[in-house]
Amino acid sequence: MIFHYLWYKLYRAALRSFQVEWAAIFYSAITWAALIHLNIATLSMFLAKLDILPFMYQPDTNQALHANTTLMALSYVYFRFRSKTIIDRFSKETDEQRDKGTFWVILYVALSIALAIGIGGAYKPGYLPTW
Repeated sequence: MIFHYLWYKLYRAALRSFQVEWAAIFYSAITWAALIHLNIATLSMFLAKLDILPFMYQPDTNQALHANTTLMALSYVYFRFRSKTIIDRFSKETDEQRDKGTFWVILYVALSIALAIGIGGAYKPGYLPTW
């Protein structure tokens, strides 16, 4: 449900830009996959800093690119077939619910990017900075 709502908000934003439904579905699915992949990679970096798990991507490989491309393709296929039901479910929001949802989605995106920059920017394998 939360993932569907995130996709719906990205879809609405993309629909304002593209004004073509298939392009908005494509762009929102790609953006959704990139955000989810960013969160997974950030979590992996954090766990690697704590020496709990190794970082999921090896250096000097294209594993991250392949994983992100695969996730984007799968999310596009998934949301392409489920878009009508998701749009119908969330299009009945009131203006107050829409404003709250927009606030939470903007906060989520901003925190995702900030955490990725904060954790990933200081990433050195086997090194945990003292905060």
